[in-house]
Amino acid sequence: MCFTQFHSSKSKSCHSFSSFEKELAAERDSDEVLTVKYGQNIRNIFLFMQNTEARPRRIGWLVRGRFLRGLEAVERKLFCPHSYLGGSAFPLPTAQTSEEPTPRFMPHSLLFTISSLANLTGISNLCERSRLTLPPMIQQHLLSRRTFLGTSAALGAGLLLPSFPLLSQNDRYKDLKSKRYLGKVRTECRIVDQKVFTEGPAVDADGMVYFTNIPTEKILRWTPQAKELAVFRTESGAANGLRFAGNGDLLICEGGNGALVRLDMKSGERTVLADTFEGKQLQAPNDLEIDSKGRIYFSSRTGQPDLDTHNKRAVYRLDPDGTVSQLLSEPDVHMPNGIVMSPDETTLYLIEAHGAKDRNRKIMAYDLLADGSLTSPRTLHDFYPGRSGDGMCIDKEGNLYVAAGLHKLRGSSETLDTRPGIHVISPKGKLLAYRETPEDTITNCTFGGKDLKTLYITCGTYLLSIRTRIPGKASYRPM
Repeated sequence: MCFTQFHSSKSKSCHSFSSFEKELAAERDSDEVLTVKYGQNIRNIFLFMQNTEARPRRIGWLVRGRFLRGLEAVERKLFCPHSYLGGSAFPLPTAQTSEEPTPRFMPHSLLFTISSLANLTGISNLCERSRLTLPPMIQQHLLSRRTFLGTSAALGAGLLLPSFPLLSQNDRYKDLKSKRYLGKVRTECRIVDQKVFTEGPAVDADGMVYFTNIPTEKILRWTPQAKELAVFRTESGAANGLRFAGNGDLLICEGGNGALVRLDMKSGERTVLADTFEGKQLQAPNDLEIDSKGRIYFSSRTGQPDLDTHNKRAVYRLDPDGTVSQLLSEPDVHMPNGIVMSPDETTLYLIEAHGAKDRNRKIMAYDLLADGSLTSPRTLHDFYPGRSGDGMCIDKEGNLYVAAGLHKLRGSSETLDTRPGIHVISPKGKLLAYRETPEDTITNCTFGGKDLKTLYITCGTYLLSIRTRIPGKASYRPM
């Protein structure tokens, strides 16, 4: 892409670019910078980039002769409005990726920053009321259809939007102390197959990591010490979540078979533990947790169930005597997914992960009573409008490690407000730490290693790991 200067028809004076040309000469020569003069219609800029297939790394604004580094980090080939909008009365946070400080207050009614993938709820609401839509040719490059045209229309007209919130949900990622909880993201292995969607990591007593590739119906085994990947089981019934019981048996959520099963790791014998409730089939078991009494709690959900033959989306408890109890179901839950309990077994956490508009994308917490029943439902952490968590695990201090977020839009109403990676969330719902993962879709995680301080993560075609400062709860280590 060539170094491009957009001159505004609205501006009567011609500002000089000499003040920053020298500074950006290297970047200009490398075709990574797009410079925009104040007043240029934002929609035209993105149309230009679409038509020329331009993918600049940085977009800068020339406002009253001053160059402001406004747009940064377009490495994902996606322009996503972080969207701080307003006039000189509104304070402006410093862009996280800028090498020079952004003015404390906006010198004019236009500043467009991108330091993260975010959505501005107020702009989205404006577009909703105005019934604005985006040409399909641009949709794939923007945060969301309504958000973009609402933003471009407002900026192109030089409007101020004082009634809308200036801070997006991505402000939750500011001032995190991630190093206190998480080390660096490391690649354990990459899976090559006809189709790959990894899920359900679980670690056995010898430290070997088992996880699933759902579309090929395989359970894979990774040996960290030898760095060897092997197929442990084929025709897995589209196995999803896995968990080792205290005696070493592997518990499997066979989504394709609609069954929770136990696999004897010594004999290889497969036993169906639950596949019906009150005469109807279970929807696909998704994830599971075990308490010290041997009771199994599991989520059950599919996209388009036949309710004549199947139960609703739900959460169940399977007792050691084989009794199945339905603890939660629609409409109280929308799309139950990851499930864990606190180390003291007094709280059960459930991820809700529905991709449709105005549906739950949050972590719910429930008091877990001695008889295995649930009370006092409450929202611990809300990911909406971004992608919710999928799977999670918990450390010995009760902090949740949640696999959540997206790099790219995927045709649902989910935005990119939730960054893709591991989110460490306290028992009070506060985001404590975050580490980004390399590709979509991050799905699940568990603790392993000799000290239970290695977090294994299934993410797209990768099995990843992160060393943690706090070990996982003791029950992650089978006997």
